[in-house]
Amino acid sequence: MRLLLSLLVCAHFLLPTTTRAAIIVFDNGIGGASGIVEAGVSDVSANPINIQADDVILQVDTNVTGIQWTGLFNDLTSDDDFTIDIYEDNAGVPLGLPLASFDIDNNANPMDSGVNLGLSSTPVLNYSADIDFNMTANTRYWIAIYNDTPQTNVNFGWGRELPGGFFETAVFFNNSWRRSTGNFDFRLTSSVPEPSVTLISSFTLACFVNRRRRANTIG
Repeated sequence: MRLLLSLLVCAHFLLPTTTRAAIIVFDNGIGGASGIVEAGVSDVSANPINIQADDVILQVDTNVTGIQWTGLFNDLTSDDDFTIDIYEDNAGVPLGLPLASFDIDNNANPMDSGVNLGLSSTPVLNYSADIDFNMTANTRYWIAIYNDTPQTNVNFGWGRELPGGFFETAVFFNNSWRRSTGNFDFRLTSSVPEPSVTLISSFTLACFVNRRRRANTIG
């Protein structure tokens, strides 16, 4: 019993609270800032309102804990007010109200990617945010990332590439979702135990089991 208590105490101090690392579980294949060729307006302050969405299907049940994306502004002085919505699928477009909505506000961690887009050489920014959503395997979900910039003439554009004219995304325009084209740049991440933490846990358990076996043999 004293051995077990000692092991539990050691494990408490050896296993820090930050014991999980984020790995990418879905990459929409754009290649980050260097792969985008334009930006689709995804801003509720735009006139008319535009909200872009792209779909995702995972092969295994996954707890998604983070998202990364790229985008740009026509005015870098604007404040961010991001929202990320996750929808069910309805025949190729988002269905009704979102299953989950994450108010990221001004906490999307913008960083200059070093890539400029277009004739105006507008800087492309990298963004990231924490979310918490369980995705079921082989189920189509829709991710909508949009901003609410203060001015109607300052709009956020979500970075994307344009395919050969087939439907791959959706846009909320004139109060309804419709099919659209282009692949938007985003990656989903999930938290997993650090290898060192897993090793410590396994070693602790193995030592305890081995000690119990020796005690039983002697007795």
